[in-house]
Amino acid sequence: MVPHNTHQGLPIADVILLLRSPLGIKALSAAVEIQKNFASLIAGKQLGGSLRNRVGLHKGTCLKMLGDIFGDAVNTASRVESSGRGGMLCLSEDVYNLLSGEERQTFRCEFYMSAELKGKEKPLNIYQSQWEEV
Repeated sequence: MVPHNTHQGLPIADVILLLRSPLGIKALSAAVEIQKNFASLIAGKQLGGSLRNRVGLHKGTCLKMLGDIFGDAVNTASRVESSGRGGMLCLSEDVYNLLSGEERQTFRCEFYMSAELKGKEKPLNIYQSQWEEV
């Protein structure tokens, strides 16, 4: 599903979690490519026209067992994803902080919201990439 050999994608409903990416820019590049490919399939009517997926990126440790993954990073990525609207690509502040200023500018990353997420003591800052314009 993810054409980058430095990433391993695991689909969970409409969430794509990118694992083993040492750099935020690689995860973000792959996520932008996923969004663009998905938009292309919708435009080509290979998928339902009203379908709009969301992507959430977060970094952290997780456990892979029997083809599934577990951990706080997985839950946080899912909650970052669900904080956005259809078609959005959202990043946790941890992923945003991995990006250089130039990468943030290239991928048009900007603050989206501060959200209180289940399982987190403090609100989490969430950023979005204006991927349609990249």
